[in-house]
Amino acid sequence: SIDEADEDKESEAQISPRPKQKVSKARGLVKVSGFK
Repeated sequence: SIDEADEDKESEAQISPRPKQKVSKARGLVKVSGFK
């Protein structure tokens, strides 16, 4: 579901050494996919 995807992105952002880059990249993919 979309909610689960959001949780996955947040988890990756917290684990990643470059959270801002990870999150922005994930958001970009979401926008391209048209989920939000």
